[in-house]
Amino acid sequence: MTNTIPIQYNSSVKGYCSGYQIGYRLGCCETIRNQIKHAKFIDHDCRVLLIPQGFEATDTGVIDGFRGLIPELVIGSQQEILESARSVHPDLVVVMSGLRAFPCLDQIEAVRALGVKTAIWFTDELYDTDYTSRIGTHFDYVFTHEYSYVQLFKSIGCKEVHYLPYAVCNNLYRPFEVDEKYRSDICFVGNAIPNRFDFFNAIAPYLASKKVMIIGAHWDQLEQYPLLSKQIHPNWMPIEETIKYYNGAKIVVNFHPESEDLVDTRISADIRGSSANLRTFEINSCAAFQLSDARDDLHDLYAVGKEIETYNSPTEFIRKAEYYLKHDRERSHIAYRGYSRTLKDHTFKHRINQLLKVTALKEIS
Repeated sequence: MTNTIPIQYNSSVKGYCSGYQIGYRLGCCETIRNQIKHAKFIDHDCRVLLIPQGFEATDTGVIDGFRGLIPELVIGSQQEILESARSVHPDLVVVMSGLRAFPCLDQIEAVRALGVKTAIWFTDELYDTDYTSRIGTHFDYVFTHEYSYVQLFKSIGCKEVHYLPYAVCNNLYRPFEVDEKYRSDICFVGNAIPNRFDFFNAIAPYLASKKVMIIGAHWDQLEQYPLLSKQIHPNWMPIEETIKYYNGAKIVVNFHPESEDLVDTRISADIRGSSANLRTFEINSCAAFQLSDARDDLHDLYAVGKEIETYNSPTEFIRKAEYYLKHDRERSHIAYRGYSRTLKDHTFKHRINQLLKVTALKEIS
């Protein structure tokens, strides 16, 4: 057996290697962007009144999605839908309905009486099915990111119900270089809720041996908090900072909430959320490697094992995290493929194009 002498790298060499890896990653991402053959979107000759929900990542993406597909987009407010409709005479009113962002139904009915088509895109049914299901009947078109809720809306009388998954604002969530303070082996951004407590308590001993960033409210209540206290940042995180942590992580964890874990909810229907969340697309749009809990529709959105990885238990998470931390090349290739798929199929422009097709507004030939 030959004796080997370990090579000692000084800080300048380590810096060069790190810089090379960063440059290589960004170069690969630029190549992917340049090689993607974007879908040919159909232009629609119509005027749309958009009512945002008040969540920056979604609203910015939806606005970007409409622009370039229609000649005129007017941004309104939840309180003045009818007044805006009377003023701008839209062909379609689109309401984005997120957590507690619900329109005045009397105004919606008055808008419909003007002969204007109305559509609502629900993005947080998991929090309030009791109310969202009743809202749906007041619109001509109902769109939901949650596949398991399509039948619920149909069962209460909504005639036009369509599954429209989340997407990403790829101009906001994108790959770029970040400072060392944002770098980690494993990163999770999100508030602590019961099912996440159980999961992170189970994997805490493993995480303690890694460079980890856990960011979000209430993590100081974790049973294993003493073990991970130096790696937990129990603060609200602005979008701009979240994107930096995604870009700096070798593995970004995604863990979907369950309805029973959410506080202040109104949910009578016995329906389990089964669709991919917004974070699924945001992580991949940063060309970050994503390790997500399994969701029913994930196989329809990404090639699992090639464009995204999943886990079904703490044990499987640890096994896969350890494997991909040791296999940089394989981890990077999955991240690149996930990034490519996101740009090709999962931007808000793709979703808005689908919405406009469904509502059958006049196409520009």
